[in-house]
Amino acid sequence: MPVVFDDATITRFSNDGENQFASATSCIVDRVSLAIVSGTANYTLPESCINIRRVTWRGKWMEPMPHRDYRERGFPFTSLGEPTSYIYNNILRQTIQFFPTPNETIAAATTNLYGSSIGTSVIVEYARTPDYYTFIIPSYFRRYLLKTFVLKMCFAIESKGTNIKASKYWDAKWKKIANDYALILDDLHNQPRKLLASTYTVLKPRPPRPVLPASFGTYVE
Repeated sequence: MPVVFDDATITRFSNDGENQFASATSCIVDRVSLAIVSGTANYTLPESCINIRRVTWRGKWMEPMPHRDYRERGFPFTSLGEPTSYIYNNILRQTIQFFPTPNETIAAATTNLYGSSIGTSVIVEYARTPDYYTFIIPSYFRRYLLKTFVLKMCFAIESKGTNIKASKYWDAKWKKIANDYALILDDLHNQPRKLLASTYTVLKPRPPRPVLPASFGTYVE
């Protein structure tokens, strides 16, 4: 029996589906440490960056500056100091600009970006595109999810296996499953939850005791 869909086609559609889901949910996270040069405000981020989740300057959280504030304040910014905010430009170029302009030089860290390097380095945590090997969408649903995208695309291309009815079926399946898993990821990673700790027990607050007036009840000697 001849092969209807070759391996190259299946791989291409699988990669497209993973890219779409990762871009929509920002579920793949990576970190990079920047080499800061005194007097330089703009730095290039990896091409894989989709959006920035957080930036820390030697352990201090930095506030993102809205583009509207950037336009209203005018430019260029010439003041020097320890940066407290940044603006991210993801249109045509992947750059981050710090405000005020850094007044010191800080070497980039290569290890422990989730540990000891946080207090000594400038670290950008960002959502990224998949590389299909190391950085991938969660493995516990990856194969099942991408299968629906591959099938909807394969049945839609012009070939011996073209089946528009099947393509529409798998398209609806893909949309539902992708939405379900997006909600699961949002609940796991973004929703607030109670602190879980192994060293001590977090108890619920006790209800307050009622305070009765001094004249309450009958006085008995």
